[in-house]
Amino acid sequence: MEIQGVTRGALYDAIDISAPGGTGNLAYGGTLTLDFNQIFTSGTFDLFRFDTSSGLLASVIATGAMADTFTGNGSGVWTSASGSMTFTQQVDVSGVKYGQLVIVPEPLMLGFLGVASGVAFVGARRVRRRRQAGGSPAAATTRR
Repeated sequence: MEIQGVTRGALYDAIDISAPGGTGNLAYGGTLTLDFNQIFTSGTFDLFRFDTSSGLLASVIATGAMADTFTGNGSGVWTSASGSMTFTQQVDVSGVKYGQLVIVPEPLMLGFLGVASGVAFVGARRVRRRRQAGGSPAAATTRR
């Protein structure tokens, strides 16, 4: 399955299996190959939509810009070696079943964002205190 963007069916491959009476069965088996043409830092991709499912994939691999290998837990959940991606064979979202790929930000990036937001908060607080004390914003950045 090619993943080139975040629009289902247009920028990433998606398969829908449904039948009257909710009997559209997706039979998992073989290898799921995810081919990325770019790096995604986060996102949820509904690769499969179905009424019911059976079986398990034999393996999941990612190629291209986000090449990685996955390890299965034996019950349909596959986690990438880097820990940044998870493919779950059946996720129920308000009664609709999906085979879903989730990309989570790497812990290092989350840590960086946390530190950056903390520094920004402290800086904004200093400027506000200087203004309340009658100082100028420029003085707030040059005084200690």
